[in-house]
Amino acid sequence: MDYKPPTALEVLITPDILSKYQRIFTFVLRLMRVEHAVISLFRMTRITAQPLFPTSRKALLHFRFVAQSFVSNLSAYVFDTAISGNFDSFLTRLSMHGKNEEDNEINSSFPDVFALAKSHSVLLDDILTACLLRSGQRTVGEVLRNALDLILEFTVVVGQLHCRRLAEYEAATLLVDISKKFFSRMAMLTKVLRGLADKNDLSERTLLLHGSLPTVETPHKPTGGADALYHLLIRLDLGEYWMTSR
Repeated sequence: MDYKPPTALEVLITPDILSKYQRIFTFVLRLMRVEHAVISLFRMTRITAQPLFPTSRKALLHFRFVAQSFVSNLSAYVFDTAISGNFDSFLTRLSMHGKNEEDNEINSSFPDVFALAKSHSVLLDDILTACLLRSGQRTVGEVLRNALDLILEFTVVVGQLHCRRLAEYEAATLLVDISKKFFSRMAMLTKVLRGLADKNDLSERTLLLHGSLPTVETPHKPTGGADALYHLLIRLDLGEYWMTSR
């Protein structure tokens, strides 16, 4: 992202802030690319009169369903929990501060522009943590990105088969290999997420923070960074599916 903020906003939008936004946008674009690739799978495999993969169609449809379920749950988590869950709370604080200024009331949320800049930076740090994009999360983040790459690899194989550039027996071997790798990555990812949740008591803390419905008087607290990872675990592996399906 090539953006130069106006001089008046350079305190709020520093090069470090732009770097954080760049990492978030790069991840979101990667996720959207995988979403569109999964949509293309349905277009290529929906014809039943002449099935694309007659000898291994059950395996093809099963992995297509698994991939679509994973991507849709991950996308909902990223946009609804990791980003909106944090950003909406920040914007609410900002709007409440503006109302208090209009009423000549003192609000300690942002006593000056530097406090606002710090809160903005912390907000982006929480989003990066929730999306497994921090440098300290490189290992588990790489596992997540590998899972997305395997889905892209799967769509490429199906596309080549659809265009008659690949024989069915060759595609069948690749499909089995990709499926095994994907389930292995997902088992590893959910194991790490479950370990983080157990280590930090995230399940109880998350329910306490976000278990009640928001009201005007008591708006929801932000989903946070590490705390939000429990939401990801629930969306991806509510019944320990990945550990028992390998």
